[in-house]
Amino acid sequence: MNWITVSEDAAATHRLYGMGGWLHLFYWLALGWLAWTAVQVPGALAQADGLDPLMGDVAVILVALALALRVPFPFLAVTRHPGMPLAAIGTHWLALALDGLLLVLGLATRQWMLASLAALAIGPVFSLYLLRSRRVNVTYRQRVRQGDPLAAPEDDT
Repeated sequence: MNWITVSEDAAATHRLYGMGGWLHLFYWLALGWLAWTAVQVPGALAQADGLDPLMGDVAVILVALALALRVPFPFLAVTRHPGMPLAAIGTHWLALALDGLLLVLGLATRQWMLASLAALAIGPVFSLYLLRSRRVNVTYRQRVRQGDPLAAPEDDT
């Protein structure tokens, strides 16, 4: 797909600029995933209590990291940071990999893993959306499809 870069001011006038559509849905799903993970942290830490001290410390770090990896997308989405799409995709898949590690170590609660399975199912759609969406491209990358009226050169006459 051919994209044309436009100014930030021009992008802000585009009908697809900002939070809306599927982006809004993914934003609320991400907030839900973050909140659900935060609720599951005490259960995961309780499971870590029965481990030897070194593994217990590793478990606390892994659980904190798993929670922290859920923050970038919701935060960067509302700040309209240009790095949001790639940061969100990267941290989404890292969080899921970490969830797998927590499962292998016996630290993930059943509810944690159910939420992770849902996020795993949504992951490919989420990733493709952030890479290809016209709304995401206009809002975060200030670019429009070739042929978009906003891509036409401005008439200086």
